[in-house]
Amino acid sequence: MRDFRISVVVPAWNEAERLPRLLDALERCDPPPCEVIVADGGSEDGTAGLAARRATLVRAPRGRASQQNAAAKIASGDALWFVHADSVPAPSALAEILSALDDGARGGCFRIAFPPAERAAHPLMPWIERGINLRTLVTRRGTGDQGLFARADAFRQAGGFPPWPLFEDVALASAIGGSGRFAVCRGPLETSARRWLRHGAARTTALMWALRIAYLAGTPPHRLARIWSAAG
Repeated sequence: MRDFRISVVVPAWNEAERLPRLLDALERCDPPPCEVIVADGGSEDGTAGLAARRATLVRAPRGRASQQNAAAKIASGDALWFVHADSVPAPSALAEILSALDDGARGGCFRIAFPPAERAAHPLMPWIERGINLRTLVTRRGTGDQGLFARADAFRQAGGFPPWPLFEDVALASAIGGSGRFAVCRGPLETSARRWLRHGAARTTALMWALRIAYLAGTPPHRLARIWSAAG
């Protein structure tokens, strides 16, 4: 897959503080992506201007599904890698994606690791990290925080991200995994634990699992999004 090209899509909203770390990390990747597209959802802190200087900027209505679909429409790569602005990939990340796709995967994600300082900020954080990775290995599915990737044709066949305010990433991972092999790359992909630390590690974990169970039981994502938003 020497000529296989990967487009990186980054949804962002008010991420001027964290976005430069991600862009720096992407520049260190070997091989590099063919392009980086930042989909801004109406930031008010200079995120759009920063992104325009270092990547391709797309503006879209706020919401990760809307933003990522807008960027995917203009992406030229043979595969798409969706990376949140508060993530930091390892230099080997794109090589791992290429290897997974070369082995026949339709898409996949990464194991995650919290930043060391955030991991040490609460005794539950190492267990939450391990739990996410174990769930991913058992179910062979991932979420947006884990850097979902897919062949461009698999993404289009899945219909992209559904226009939901929550669980759009879970729906896409399920659609891609249902059409072929879903790979879990070793990584790890460093991702922020700020939500857990800000709103309580145990409380946030319990809420996430409750919402996931409700989603699997058929509760509309828009209703679940209101609960998630009300919780902070």
